[in-house]
Amino acid sequence: MSSKLIIKDLSLRLQGQMVLTKYSNDFTPSLNLIWGENGSGKTTFLKLLSQDSMKPENILLIGIKKISFMPLNTNGLLGSISGGEILELMCELKKASIVDNNVYSSELFQKCLTTKAENFSNGMRQIFKYYLHTFWNPELLLIDEPMSFLDSKNRLIISGDLNDRKCNTIIFITHQSPDLSELNIDTRMELKVHA
Repeated sequence: MSSKLIIKDLSLRLQGQMVLTKYSNDFTPSLNLIWGENGSGKTTFLKLLSQDSMKPENILLIGIKKISFMPLNTNGLLGSISGGEILELMCELKKASIVDNNVYSSELFQKCLTTKAENFSNGMRQIFKYYLHTFWNPELLLIDEPMSFLDSKNRLIISGDLNDRKCNTIIFITHQSPDLSELNIDTRMELKVHA
């Protein structure tokens, strides 16, 4: 059975304002974009989808056991151990092996493996964090601003990886008007604050 995320008549209120009214959609393995201004509820929507407990009854997961939510905040990687040591720990935690793909092979990611996490640049944190959230192949991948802090070369590497993930349901958000021609986006949704 193919995995599916079903949302039926979901309404979302943020700071007293409606941002989603009776939204319904069936998400199958595909690449999906949610965009809108800062404060429009995009991150709240992803957090709602990522919760195991307290998930509203109008959100149904079919065949989805592994969920990964990659928040924009990159401060969680700070530490005096190297990226390589962090990756070893993640492999043990997720009971997964390192996947040698374009992200792993990139020059920026390889630099992460020998650098202490506390010394990562913002771009290094972003590409490393992206790999940590994807190498174990979650069925549902929720990503907040995947292209933030990346130069054009590494942005193309992440875009290529997102396009290649045919077995994952991916929902990612951005606050900018999307000019993401390098991505094969199946569904686009704009969140707006309604008065």
